[in-house]
Amino acid sequence: MDSTDDLLRMVRAEPELTPKLRGICRLIETDPVMFIRSTAGELCAHTSEPTLIRFCQRFGCAGLADFRMMDAAERVILLADSTGFGKPRVHRISAMERVSVLVTDLPSGHETACRIRDRGVQVVSTIEEPAL
Repeated sequence: MDSTDDLLRMVRAEPELTPKLRGICRLIETDPVMFIRSTAGELCAHTSEPTLIRFCQRFGCAGLADFRMMDAAERVILLADSTGFGKPRVHRISAMERVSVLVTDLPSGHETACRIRDRGVQVVSTIEEPAL
């Protein structure tokens, strides 16, 4: 499956979008290659910059460049220490649905690691655990 197919599948799976965000989805559905290749300025001819940023954030990305990188990646590996898990955050790094592997300092049996693993993400612990 190529990047445009993945992009279309992702936006079609998002049921609750505002009319403005749905407009960006229609733009992607109409011409996904144009969406991927256009500059932010060119895309803003169809929508406002804040709407474009909100659209990207809705899919767990900081902005258009991050959105394109996540879309193009076949495998997303997230490196994150455990200090931020379960705490309110100002910025979301990535939607966990897009992450293939999480490398973290959580023990593999930790409740948070198990919840993440249950979501289909491979969890790799960086701490040594005693052999059984």
